Amino acid sequence: MRPTPRARPLSADGASRPLLIAHATNSVDRASSACAGGADMVEIDVWSHRRRVEVRHERRVPLGVPLLFEKWYLRRPSRGEDQLGAIVNAIPKATGLFLDLKDRHPEGLASLARTVAANGHRRVIASSQLWPALRDMAVILPGIEVYYSVDVRAKLALLLSVTRRDRVCAGVSARASLLDPATIQTLHDCGLQVVAWTVDDPARAVALADAGVDGITTHDPRGLRTALAR
Repeated sequence: MRPTPRARPLSADGASRPLLIAHATNSVDRASSACAGGADMVEIDVWSHRRRVEVRHERRVPLGVPLLFEKWYLRRPSRGEDQLGAIVNAIPKATGLFLDLKDRHPEGLASLARTVAANGHRRVIASSQLWPALRDMAVILPGIEVYYSVDVRAKLALLLSVTRRDRVCAGVSARASLLDPATIQTLHDCGLQVVAWTVDDPARAVALADAGVDGITTHDPRGLRTALAR
């Protein structure tokens, strides 16, 4: 028998299909488009900068240089980097927030906690590869759902070795290539919900759904919803 999950199940409206999480919806336009495409939750990347929360996927160039960077481009920060509240206000209240914490600064966590608490009617999951940041967040905001993020097999093994003692963790958000039916079952046996990232191929999404994942992060919620409905 599958144990009782540590948090309420991800499955939307009691359906057997995985919940769909729109990846990197770091602007009002992207979040609104994802919701129109059928996303159940929107993923938002959050950073701390000068005691406030910024919403962006890029990193800041070090040494105080006012630039953000990805592998293939640079850009200047905009005044809209702190738009978490705007995104929250723009999307339907039924749409949940999947917050990807990118750093561990206490001031930023406290600011984020205030924003989350102000929208307590909405489902909120905090996820990060910085597991200590999630434990800090759970102290600042008791009751938030915490999902440890895993990108390599060694980290997955570490999670499995500590999860029975670490009761903060309610789920795992894992690179899709790490997940097979046996691994998903093992995680479920620990009482954890399982999210696969990032999946845009409909056939792969269907295979993961058949294997039992509870959620899928994607750039294409509309396409995956159509594939899973079939």
